[in-house]
Amino acid sequence: ARNVTALCAYKNMIYYSKTENNNGIYSLNLDSKFAPTILRNNTQNIFSLAVYDPDIQQGDNRCSTKNGGCQQLCMPVSPVKSRCMCSIGYHVNKFNTSECEPIADLLIYATDNKLQGLSLDSQSHSNVLAPVSNIGQPTSIGYLA
Repeated sequence: ARNVTALCAYKNMIYYSKTENNNGIYSLNLDSKFAPTILRNNTQNIFSLAVYDPDIQQGDNRCSTKNGGCQQLCMPVSPVKSRCMCSIGYHVNKFNTSECEPIADLLIYATDNKLQGLSLDSQSHSNVLAPVSNIGQPTSIGYLA
C-alpha cells in the first residue's frame, strides 16, 4: 500500500496507518479475502504502531507489580524506573505523583468536524477530552445544566 507510515503484525493480522483518505489506522486479516478494515480515521500523522498483549510480554519492570504503584497508567522508563500518568480528563496530583485527579477547568473548542478540550491549568494545557470526530460543522458549543 502507498503512503504507509507505520506497520505492525500480530497473530494473523497486519495493522498499518496511511496518510491518504483522511489519515487512518487499518487492519488486514491475512486469513481473509476481505478488504482492510478502517479502525480509526481522521487521525493525526501516526509514525509508530504496536500491539500490547499481556500474554506475550517478557521480562520485568517497575510496572509489572501492582501497576508500579500508579493509580491509572504506569509507563516504564527503564528496567528500574517508571512514571505514573493519567487518562484523558485527569492529571497527576502534584503532591502525590502516583495519584490522578480530575481536571476541573477546561476549554472545549470546535474545529472543522470535531470537538476537543484543553486544560486551563497554566502549566500543562494538556488534552482533557478525547477528540469527538465527524460531528458535522459545529458553529457553537453550549452546556445543559
